[in-house]
Amino acid sequence: MPGLPKWRRLLEESRRQALVAIDFYNRPGDRRSNSDFIVHLHLAWQNLLLASRMKNDRQIYYQKIDTIRRMPTDHEKHGI
Repeated sequence: MPGLPKWRRLLEESRRQALVAIDFYNRPGDRRSNSDFIVHLHLAWQNLLLASRMKNDRQIYYQKIDTIRRMPTDHEKHGI
């Protein structure tokens, strides 16, 4: 698999995480299975979104537009 693009590897990892989540959901009697299901399904969606953005050559990180911090006025500090 070293020849596959990174987005494709992320897509396969997303599928794997979703299958692990379904496995945890279907486990009978395991108290941790619900939280494990949520964690793995979240990872699956995150990887899927990242793979989609990488495939379409869209930026995956956002920069702050306003990077200059201003000091609050006295009215803003005290709610006047």
